Amino acid sequence: MSAPRLPLLASLLGLGLWAASCATTETKPDDALAAPDAGAPVVTEGTPDIPDRPQEISKPDAAEEKKADEKKPEEKKEPPKEVVKVLDSSVRDAFDQGMRDAIAGNPDGAIARLQKAATDDPRTHWADYNLGVLYERKGEDGLAEKSYLKALDKQIKAGVKPKVDRAAENYAKLAVRTGRALQGEAELKKRIEAAPDSLGLRYALAWTLYAQEKLDEGAAECKKVLKNDEQNVSAMFVLANIYFKQSRTELAMMVLDNAGHIDINRAEIPNLQGVILLAQKKKTAAMEKFRSASALREDFPEAHNNLGAMLLAAQNFQEAAKELETAVRYAPKFASAHLNLGNAHRGLGELEKAKAEYNLAIKHDPALAADVYFNFGVLFLDAEMKDLDLTKRMEEAIAYFNKVKEAGRGDDTVEQYLKDASKAIDREKRRKEREEKDKLRKQKRAEEEAKKAAEAEAKRKADEEKAKVDAEAAKIVAEKKAAEDAEKARIVAEKQAAEDAKKAELEAKKQAAMDAKAKADEEKRAAAEAKKAEADAKKQAALDAKTKADEEKRAAAEARKAEADAKKQAAADSKAKADEEKRAAAEAKKQAAAEAKAKADAQKAGKAGKAQPKPASKLGDDDEGQPAKTTTPPAGNKGGKLGDDEGAAAPSNKPASSGKISDD
Repeated sequence: MSAPRLPLLASLLGLGLWAASCATTETKPDDALAAPDAGAPVVTEGTPDIPDRPQEISKPDAAEEKKADEKKPEEKKEPPKEVVKVLDSSVRDAFDQGMRDAIAGNPDGAIARLQKAATDDPRTHWADYNLGVLYERKGEDGLAEKSYLKALDKQIKAGVKPKVDRAAENYAKLAVRTGRALQGEAELKKRIEAAPDSLGLRYALAWTLYAQEKLDEGAAECKKVLKNDEQNVSAMFVLANIYFKQSRTELAMMVLDNAGHIDINRAEIPNLQGVILLAQKKKTAAMEKFRSASALREDFPEAHNNLGAMLLAAQNFQEAAKELETAVRYAPKFASAHLNLGNAHRGLGELEKAKAEYNLAIKHDPALAADVYFNFGVLFLDAEMKDLDLTKRMEEAIAYFNKVKEAGRGDDTVEQYLKDASKAIDREKRRKEREEKDKLRKQKRAEEEAKKAAEAEAKRKADEEKAKVDAEAAKIVAEKKAAEDAEKARIVAEKQAAEDAKKAELEAKKQAAMDAKAKADEEKRAAAEAKKAEADAKKQAALDAKTKADEEKRAAAEARKAEADAKKQAAADSKAKADEEKRAAAEAKKQAAAEAKAKADAQKAGKAGKAQPKPASKLGDDDEGQPAKTTTPPAGNKGGKLGDDEGAAAPSNKPASSGKISDD
């Protein structure tokens, strides 16, 4: 499929004039545009806020007070107070509700209520202005034009001379967009005569002059505005358009840069910068400017169209469709946007939507017929349609491309597409011829196969009939043979049954004899086992009696031995006690002797104290130098302990046969 041909030049560069020509709206007027009763609000750019309720007033606004002062004679007495009529509450309520309906997305309800609010009172000019905005968004350009002019006339009647007049600007852009620039020029000049100091009317006039190629006159009007207000961004914007039209690109960009510094939120400025950058083939920078313009104002169809057209060139059909749908939502008669949106739908394969948008484009701007026919031709050339075969599609494509040529748009691309369509028709014709030949061959083959099938079917039926007769004959033979076989089988079975009965009787008798013998053997074995069990029981009883006698005899012996051991132990204990008493007595006697000897030795030492001391003997440790006593027992007692101080052996209570001496 060929890439969609996008009329970028027609959709972008042609917008230098009406880049931002859709109606602009605000929540409140500019500072110099005071509403009649303390500031009546208007529709916003984008999504408006719900306005405050208009306040009742009891004195003239600042402009009216200034007029009164100018007319007042110089005198000392108090001037009479001017009576100001308060707007009727029903008018205020209708205005408020109309604003709420507009915000809620109910344009019909908003229009109905704003019509009630747009009375003959000059202070209701904001209701007429908002009606113009809503009519323009609905595509009712005639009613929008009348509402803008009515708003201007009320402002002039009320003596309002704003620096920025949205009604004048929207009227001028609408007149230009609908091809009524000359009529717009006349209407604006007529109102400038009534309000020559209105800067808004003058730069609106400059728009209409610019659209008619009256560039010098338009520039002169812009300069008149800038002379009185050097920061008037609207006049600067129109002047930049004029400079761009005059190919003074750098000067146009300089004016736009200055305007952008003054008002950073005015979306028309980056949009026109994008148009200029695109003319300089700076596509990336241009797309960024269009993005900025679209982001600043949702209700700016030209910016969305320009961005959408560039996205189409990049074949970003999804995002392009989104931007272009926004454009036609706010400008339903924007033919170039409908054309581009049709291309986006074609790129997405949404053919019915593409056709609808192409038809809207040519309906709103017949001058785009060549572009629309061209895109229709590409649509039929490239897209597959269920309700049209290839030949009819190509014929439709050729018809549209011929319309393009009739509109004076014939070029190499159109000629090539015509050739492509003709070749496609030829290919399709040859394909159909091949299909027809294949169909005939298949039909002949099918007839031959049908004939063979019929013959085969007839043979099959004959075979089936023969098989049926053979089956009946075979059935009779089989039944006869089956009867004979059954009779033979019965005779054999009866004979076999008699033999089996006789054999079974013999087997039964043999088994009975065997069972009787087995029973006798079993009884004999049981008797032998009983006899043996009786003998074993007697033998076991005798053995148990002997074991019991032996056990009683052993227990008596152990009792006697225990008694003897007890007596022996008692004697030993008695002897040990006697030996202990003797030893204790001997120890006491020996201790007494030692004490007596010590006392005697002490007395001797006292008497010999006056004599010369003698050297101590090394053999003993007493004062006499006597040899130390030894505890070695007499030879006759060696090997046993002494029972007393005489060294006599202690008597023993143990039997003499033991041969042991007591050692306790």
